[in-house]
Amino acid sequence: MKNVLLATADRHTGAKAEPYFFLFLVLIAVAGVVWQIASTPPPPEATPTPPEPERYESPEFRAARLDYIQKCLNLGVASKVDWGPQPCVWVSPTFYFLPFDEKQTFVGAVYAHCYDGSNAFDEVILRDKFSGKQIGHYSLWSRGLKMK
Repeated sequence: MKNVLLATADRHTGAKAEPYFFLFLVLIAVAGVVWQIASTPPPPEATPTPPEPERYESPEFRAARLDYIQKCLNLGVASKVDWGPQPCVWVSPTFYFLPFDEKQTFVGAVYAHCYDGSNAFDEVILRDKFSGKQIGHYSLWSRGLKMK
């Protein structure tokens, strides 16, 4: 203990400190780190995240959706639906006279039949039956139906 006090006194006077003083400081620092680690409570056990449920649709629900799309086609809301990699609905003049929520319901049914909603950039294109020009699209990214 005498060496520690002398080393401290020597430090204040500017004299060369003894190496045991620095060893003493290192031991105190290591003891502090060990104490901190030992006194830290263990982290709580991580609760496993539940797996994402797979999209399941009953065959009856899928058939009912296709039946709704076919009824809309029979009523002349659209002339045809291209079911390719980029679904496209060819709309007729009747489509323009529908209220917006009914337009969105129809095109949303086509979207739900083609996609599972996992990719926000999947979209259904709307084209005019006569001009062939794109008049809108439906996607999750655009938050539903967007008309031009």
